[in-house]
Amino acid sequence: MTTIKTSPVELRGADLFWYAMDRIKEDGALRTAERPGRGSFYTRWHQGTWRCLVGDDRCGTALCLAGYVCYITRGKWLLTTDGNGNLFLNGKPHQPGNTYSEDLLLAEPDDNENWVRPWGDGSILAITAAERALRLLGLATSDSDEGDLFHGSNSYEDLELIGTELFGLRPAAA
Repeated sequence: MTTIKTSPVELRGADLFWYAMDRIKEDGALRTAERPGRGSFYTRWHQGTWRCLVGDDRCGTALCLAGYVCYITRGKWLLTTDGNGNLFLNGKPHQPGNTYSEDLLLAEPDDNENWVRPWGDGSILAITAAERALRLLGLATSDSDEGDLFHGSNSYEDLELIGTELFGLRPAAA
């Protein structure tokens, strides 16, 4: 496990990448553990989607690496759920329909303005998890080779190799 000297919320760049990879590895055990009950929350890694609310009562979420980066840094998701399976879009009750909203976060002032898009009636500004993660990881653009980092077919081992190319070797635990 990567040792950190600050809150995970504050991490950026390589430190954030390796912390997210450690969390993915740790949370992997949750996929085989007993499913949490109503009212609880858990994460699990699923590289094929930025974020997917999962479970019969929609109490959990599956996240790819970009989703983990956003979750760790406490990004505010456009679509949220409570432990009873009720959905909320930007804090207001929401009926399932367009699941793409599960992948979006509310835009922050530091987000690249070219990646921010209006949502719904245009009063909400949103950004994808991948675009937010690129900023937090200090990577250039979604059009660059760094975009391969979030490809849905990447295995955990693929992510480690790509991460090593982008950020250098995993820091040794102190």
